[in-house]
Amino acid sequence: DLERLTKAAAGAPHSCRIYPDALRGFEDSPESLTILIDSSGSMIKNLYTSPATTCAWAAARSALDEGVMVSVINFSDKVYTVEATDDEQRIAEVIGKQQRRDTMLPEEQLEELIAVDGRRDLVLISDGRIANPSAALPHLESVIQRNPSNQGFAVMLESDPATRKIRDDLHAIGFQVTLFRF
Repeated sequence: DLERLTKAAAGAPHSCRIYPDALRGFEDSPESLTILIDSSGSMIKNLYTSPATTCAWAAARSALDEGVMVSVINFSDKVYTVEATDDEQRIAEVIGKQQRRDTMLPEEQLEELIAVDGRRDLVLISDGRIANPSAALPHLESVIQRNPSNQGFAVMLESDPATRKIRDDLHAIGFQVTLFRF
């Protein structure tokens, strides 16, 4: 339920609350924030205490509170999406989908994001154990470069040395990368 999810997200780190800090210095607000949430087996805990879920909901709430629409791409071996909306229930349902499989960034959905005009920000929430980074990162880079005001944020839920390369690669394509230790 939204009340329990909101209460759990209140304890999320500041880095998960993307707005309003990210809006400073820009004349235009983004049309939407797209949350890419990894729901693979390595990410799953109880729905209301999962660091990924609470971080994603904190990001969504911060956007909605600023009047920014939210879209969600929940990925693992399957993809669940909700188009840009301010419907909290729909957003929460897709954020909360649990899959428990391998992690594949959804190239088709990322390709669709490239075509969208206007300012669009992205937040990727993952532990960095992504099976297809070399195929997916160019799509993420294209979304960020599509509009000079677009911003990319990555909240990495792991500081495992094995995931350092993807953190470095995300930073190299323009993402602000933050570690969320739990």
